[in-house]
Amino acid sequence: MSSRAKQAIVEKPMKKLPTILFIVIAIVILTFAIFSHIYSNTENTITGAKTVIPLTPGTEPTKEETKNIAAETITVTSLVPLNKDETLLNAYTVDFDKDGYDDQIISVKRANSVYITVIIGLFNPVYATYERTVVLKTQIDQVQTFSYYVRDITGTHTNTLVLTGFDNKNNSVMKAYMPSRTSSKLQLKCVLDLSVDGTIFVQEVSQIATYDLGQTDGSSFPIWVYMPDPNAKEGSLDQLQIEYVWNKNTYSYQKGKVKFITGKSITAQELRKIQDGTVSTFAEFLDGLWIKSSSSDNELRYISFDYAAKEVNFAQKDAQEIFDWKQSTLRRNGIMLMLNNTSISSLTRRFDIALVSTDEINIKIADNVGMTIGADPLWDGNYKKVNSLENTEQNKTNNESLIGSKIIDSLLAANSSWTTDTDYTMEFTTTTFKATPQDTKNLHSKNTILEEKGTVSKFTIRNEVFLELKSSLPKSNFTGIYRVRSTNEKGENATTVQITLIPVTIQVDLTEEKHVKPLRLSRTIQTE
Repeated sequence: MSSRAKQAIVEKPMKKLPTILFIVIAIVILTFAIFSHIYSNTENTITGAKTVIPLTPGTEPTKEETKNIAAETITVTSLVPLNKDETLLNAYTVDFDKDGYDDQIISVKRANSVYITVIIGLFNPVYATYERTVVLKTQIDQVQTFSYYVRDITGTHTNTLVLTGFDNKNNSVMKAYMPSRTSSKLQLKCVLDLSVDGTIFVQEVSQIATYDLGQTDGSSFPIWVYMPDPNAKEGSLDQLQIEYVWNKNTYSYQKGKVKFITGKSITAQELRKIQDGTVSTFAEFLDGLWIKSSSSDNELRYISFDYAAKEVNFAQKDAQEIFDWKQSTLRRNGIMLMLNNTSISSLTRRFDIALVSTDEINIKIADNVGMTIGADPLWDGNYKKVNSLENTEQNKTNNESLIGSKIIDSLLAANSSWTTDTDYTMEFTTTTFKATPQDTKNLHSKNTILEEKGTVSKFTIRNEVFLELKSSLPKSNFTGIYRVRSTNEKGENATTVQITLIPVTIQVDLTEEKHVKPLRLSRTIQTE
């Protein structure tokens, strides 16, 4: 073989090598691109659970953050088949028909209805599916107030489905359903149907040991209704207490005892100041510290409302519990609040407040977690506003208390004008204050507040007098509770009176001064 032929044989594979490498690299790049595209699409399809809250009267639409959440963190899932026009609100797992298999009860909103629908899905062990067995249409449209749970409230070892909430007229609604005794298939009978302008509670009672063992029936739970007396005169806060009891012969709850509860009467003018049809006005009336009237010295119970911060604080001697103020529903003679525990977000409280007088309220609380409450829980009862309490110690000749009271009286004297160390001029009446900045150069600036107004009150706690200022502005340096101190400096022709307002925090058993700069007010009085 010639040398030229040998060279041709060697050059032929060498020319093919770049072509082969190019093809391999192209295949690798194409494979990587396809894989990346598929993986990216898969990631984008894993979306977070979305809570749909239909708008109800008195609520405003809220912007919801869109987040990608891992699929395994989504807990609210319907095992019961949903129709195309149904939006899941909540799911509740329980062995409703007591066959040893967990069933699921769901609540949904339908596209063609404003009312909530409840669907019972029984588990079919043969096909391992959940079957839509019973569909209940409620008259409740306010999603935030709606709750349901299963409990043997009749003491007959039979599960009862209890639905509670508010309708579009702000009436309190409670319905109870039990399995029908006349059908082999699961059909429900409504054994309680209440809709009142008032409050409805289930009173839990303790059961005997033989009931727990399944040997005998137990005691049924009475249902209590508190509502305004329809025959009461205008301005009267009289109420009716109605008891509904279980009748095993009719297989339903029936009306029992009716008790008349005498309330105080307030004038129509006073009532209009508190109830003008807006939540904010009633919330302003609630703002502040309230103490339970029946509290003993060892178990003082306080409730503090802060509408601006949307918080309600429960406090007693060694503990306190803070709840977020979520929703407000006005009633004929009060308001219903929905509160969420700041530490346990799943704990919700329905908080029913009724007027007793212009400085007293009645409170009933129910835990909205499928639990019933007793007839007289520790936090239920009448509460008096702290700044209106007639403190029995106020009559004692305590020098510090008398001096503090006189200082506040001099501050609130008619036609008195004071200068603050923050360059404001403050004018007081016995119930109001007005603060005006002394620097008039920039009064026409857009960011300058020309005038700030608010309310003033004096109250006594543990034999000490305090001053409370509450500005009309949400963020104000004047709003707070103050301890007062006074000094006088006499000159030849004038006396300068200086009053120091020390910000304090009032707790259940002590009063602490805040670590902030006090507010100092001064006034010069001409002397002869």
